Amino acid sequence: MIDVIIPVCNMVEESFEDRIETLNFSLEHFYAKQQLTNIRVIIVEQSLDGKLFPYLNRIKCPEGLDIKFIDIHNETFNKQWCTNCGVKKSDREYIAIAECDMFSMNDKYFGEAMLHMEQRDLQWAFGWNKLYYTEKEDKVAIIKGEDIDWDKRKHVEPKRGYSEGGIVFYKREFFNDFGMANEFVKGLGGPDNELSSRAEFVSKTYASVPQTVIHLWHTTKNKTQMGHRKNNQTIIGISRRNTKKVNEYLTSLNMGYIKVPVCDTNKEEGSFIFNV
Repeated sequence: MIDVIIPVCNMVEESFEDRIETLNFSLEHFYAKQQLTNIRVIIVEQSLDGKLFPYLNRIKCPEGLDIKFIDIHNETFNKQWCTNCGVKKSDREYIAIAECDMFSMNDKYFGEAMLHMEQRDLQWAFGWNKLYYTEKEDKVAIIKGEDIDWDKRKHVEPKRGYSEGGIVFYKREFFNDFGMANEFVKGLGGPDNELSSRAEFVSKTYASVPQTVIHLWHTTKNKTQMGHRKNNQTIIGISRRNTKKVNEYLTSLNMGYIKVPVCDTNKEEGSFIFNV
């Protein structure tokens, strides 16, 4: 049994229709078709203005798929906070952190992935060893059910500091024990890298399950949320140099508090940099 945590936020209004189409397609043709294991999808939507939750109003729930919704508000997008809020609502042995634009054609994807983790006694692993990025015409073809010759396409593999997101599996207790996702990493630029680096430090593993996933096309990112990249890079550097201390510090905090991320509740204690 596994909970799939999907953080969403309408940061780019122009791309919303693309993204909701992608998410609804994946819910119906990927998540709802899974065999071998029981999955539940937990969708955590962060509103930036405290009023609009467009995803929750437009998501189509396929028959037979268990979906839980969580709505939270903060003016700065915080994927790690969204993730932790979802994990706090989980009671299952495994969790997967997934982007809303991920897709797989394997209807046994989650069952095979967890079996692989159990056989290798893995505490966490990337949910893929091949990731294909698509263009708009590819996405249209996939939605139409047309075949694509993936063998002729380039793919990426997990690589430290680069592609380390998409879908990532964790044993829930392991995720909680090493401090969960770092809510001091705001906006875009680095949250997946910081999290995987800390997980690797504790587990001494950097593994992938032998699966192929597809990133479905959408329009560009919101550059205003990239303004935190420089600070995020500083946090990532500190995490890599002082991982044990960082994990201990994060474990001491109330991660996944649904009203506000810890980066806001700990301002009076000084910055993350000061505390670690």
